[in-house]
Amino acid sequence: MENGNDRGERLMEIESDYAVCEDCGLSMGDAASCTCNAINIDGQVFIRNSKYFDVNQDCHDCGIENKPGNYHHYGCDIERCPKCKGQLLSCDCENKREVFQYGN
Repeated sequence: MENGNDRGERLMEIESDYAVCEDCGLSMGDAASCTCNAINIDGQVFIRNSKYFDVNQDCHDCGIENKPGNYHHYGCDIERCPKCKGQLLSCDCENKREVFQYGN
């Protein structure tokens, strides 16, 4: 038999139509931006691109508000690699998984 807390936690998960970003913990589609502004690529820290968007008000893939200064959630097909400038999701840069909040 389940306890009330377990059931309540599952209901909270069901109420959101969006996945939760595993890096910033915010709901994709509800958050204006991912809060992780840096990425480690090949042992170097890069500030993530916050100027490349699609033409919609919100990103068609990760749901952020498309405006300068906002970061896509990691894995979004729109995000550009800050190292090679290609699509981050499919570029040839190695070891590009660690994203985090850098600075303030």
